[in-house]
Amino acid sequence: MDRRRIGLAAWSAFAAVLVGTAGSARGGPATAPAAKTDPGPCRAARATAARELADRVRGLSAGEAGTVGEVLGQAAGLSLEAAVLAAAESSAPSADGAACTVTVTLSRPALAEALQRLCRRGRISADLSDVALPDGAEALTASARATGSPAPPGPPAVPRAGGLEYFPRAPAAVRDFWQAHVTEAGRRHAEQAAREDAMARLARRIEQVHVTVEQDLAAFVKARSETPADLRGFLRAARERSLAYHADAPVVEAEVTVALRTVYACVKTWVHRLPKPAAADIRRLEELIVAARGESIRQLGVGAAPEKELTKATPAMRRAAAAAAAAPAWVGRSLRQAGSAAVEGEAPQRPAARRGALAAAEAEARAGLARRVAELNAAPDATVAELAGDRPDRRAALLAVLQCARAAAQPRVTDDGRAEVELELGLDELWRLVLDWRMAGE
Repeated sequence: MDRRRIGLAAWSAFAAVLVGTAGSARGGPATAPAAKTDPGPCRAARATAARELADRVRGLSAGEAGTVGEVLGQAAGLSLEAAVLAAAESSAPSADGAACTVTVTLSRPALAEALQRLCRRGRISADLSDVALPDGAEALTASARATGSPAPPGPPAVPRAGGLEYFPRAPAAVRDFWQAHVTEAGRRHAEQAAREDAMARLARRIEQVHVTVEQDLAAFVKARSETPADLRGFLRAARERSLAYHADAPVVEAEVTVALRTVYACVKTWVHRLPKPAAADIRRLEELIVAARGESIRQLGVGAAPEKELTKATPAMRRAAAAAAAAPAWVGRSLRQAGSAAVEGEAPQRPAARRGALAAAEAEARAGLARRVAELNAAPDATVAELAGDRPDRRAALLAVLQCARAAAQPRVTDDGRAEVELELGLDELWRLVLDWRMAGE
């Protein structure tokens, strides 16, 4: 007999002896192990219950410091959901077909220990060891049920660029303004609000990324998942590029970016975990990963210090904080506008004729951009055009922003004698201009 077969036979016999011994030790013959509950739905149910408990914990009173959520908001990168999930006790999962139900219990001592650990990690001086539960309860309990179609993982914490603390590196004039008019808790609140706003806006951006000809990412996930999808789970590779502080307003801007190919890769991993992943979906996503190359999606987010954390605040500062807290949906995005013009003359291939047509097409594209920018909402009750009004200084500033539009594609002249130009205008500077106007309050 082949030596390899002898080895396999000996190993099989040894395994059989072990199984038989274990069965006799339990007082009966060895039996096949019971089918395990599908870990995917159970993990999803446990995470859902932990999120519910975390939301309830955020609303608990922390005495004079406010609520637990307000205290923990002073530091960036703290995940209350992860702390609750680690500290809570989970019941044995109850499986019902493809569904799983889990009950999660968080005792008062475990909660106190978890909150103190978060405070130490975030360097928060508040004492949360005596947080009381509603009605004098000794524990918080939540149950959740999930089906076999996994939801995308929960929203990630955005890693800082190189783990840097940005404020100490800000210009001296910026630091002086913030130290004079905003408490440290207010600054940290603004930083975290800007980060969360950037991630929420980035999630809305990737909803519109197309996976198939008929479906964008939101529709693609909805058609394949029985649970509500939080698309921020596909932003695991998002990175924070910068954090900028306004020099005359309690406003922070965070910039985050994510490579498109990593978004597709996360979607592909999610598809693999479906009960019945479609091979066509996986092939399509692999094609998109290759085609994405170095393309990335960039997004700006805005946050402001709460009014109670402002010191010696002027009306202009309060108006700026209010404007930043309700920043328009177009912040951090860009507009694209195409223009076209016919090549005039009997010799359309002449360089002079082509240059004239391309200039006319560019002028048409810029005029289209100007119309679209004028119609953007700049305030709850005013557009950009209405906010600019007839003031020459504001119209000149708006014209300077419009001049920043650049070619989004190579200008070309088609075979039928038409010049085509496409321009793209980033709206970051427009947002800062609008913020200045709203600060002025005129």
